Amino acid sequence: MTVWFTSDQHFDHPFMSKTFRGFSRTSKHDDQLIRDWNDVVLRGDCVVVLGDVFWTNYQHITAIWGQLNGSKILVKGNHDHIWLKPTKGLSHHIIYEHKYKVKGGKQHIVACHFPMLSWNKKVHGALHVHGHSHGALPPDWHRMDVGVDVAKVMFGTYRPFSLEEIIYLLKEI
Repeated sequence: MTVWFTSDQHFDHPFMSKTFRGFSRTSKHDDQLIRDWNDVVLRGDCVVVLGDVFWTNYQHITAIWGQLNGSKILVKGNHDHIWLKPTKGLSHHIIYEHKYKVKGGKQHIVACHFPMLSWNKKVHGALHVHGHSHGALPPDWHRMDVGVDVAKVMFGTYRPFSLEEIIYLLKEI
C-alpha cells in the first residue's frame, strides 16, 4: 500500500478549471484530474486529501468520489464546508477538522490544508505537507505544498504525491 498526499482539486469549479487551469470545459478539467489521480493511485492505496476538493452538488460529488482509487482521508480546507454537510453519506472517507498526523516508518508528517511556519516535532525532523497556496509558496525546510497545481509543474499531471516522493524532495532542499 502506498500513502499519497494531494490537495486543491476544486472539482466542478468554473474559475479554477477554466480561468486558472485553462480547460475549455469544467467537465474536461474534472475528467483529467480523475485520470491523473487513478494513473498513480491503486485501489488498495491510501490518499490523504488536504482540502478544497469539490465545488459542486451532491450527485456530482458522489459520482467523482466513487471514481477515485484508494481509501481517502480528508483534512478540511476552507472551501469544504460548502459540500461536506449534504454529503455525510459518502463512503470510504474519514474526515479530520484541521490537521492529520502520519508516521511513515520513522518519518513524522503533519498534514494540514494551510501552510504553517511551525509544527509539532519540526526541530526533530517532522515534515509538513499542505495545500491552499496553489504553488505560490516555495518549499522550505521540511514544508511542501502537495496541491495538484504543484504536481502539474513537477510531474506534468495533476496527480497526488507519494510519501516517498515527499520525503525525497524535502531532504533535497
